[in-house]
Amino acid sequence: IMVGVIVKITNKDVLERLKVLQKKIGDLEPFFKNAGEVLLENTKQRFTDETAPDGKKWKELSPVYKKRKKGHKILQELGENGGLLGTLAYHAASDVLLIGSVKVYAAIHQTGGKAGRNHAVKIPARPYLGLSRKDEQDLNDLIADFLEED
Repeated sequence: IMVGVIVKITNKDVLERLKVLQKKIGDLEPFFKNAGEVLLENTKQRFTDETAPDGKKWKELSPVYKKRKKGHKILQELGENGGLLGTLAYHAASDVLLIGSVKVYAAIHQTGGKAGRNHAVKIPARPYLGLSRKDEQDLNDLIADFLEED
């Protein structure tokens, strides 16, 4: 089961162009598979940049945790082979594209909140899921590519 948040496309240009694409090709699964690859790579880049989809920098690690953590990269505790970054994936179907993680702690890092024994640890929100301006542009470019195919 994938853990994540629901992000809806609100960019009217992208939405209108998706409707045109759906009228042309019907089943959007091939488009969503391509979009999934692109958006997954963009999401992974946010881990490297340590930024939210809106471009804001993630909050730094607490000084105590930073001392214990190797590499000091936020949310990359086991690199791409594990941890949150290593479990990011997408699922494409004819009417939906999902991007998220199977890690149970994925949502708390996205939205922030209290965790740990007796909820004693406050984890700041470090959003990694969502649509950035680059994501929206990439979606528009991909839609254009699909509309040009015959």
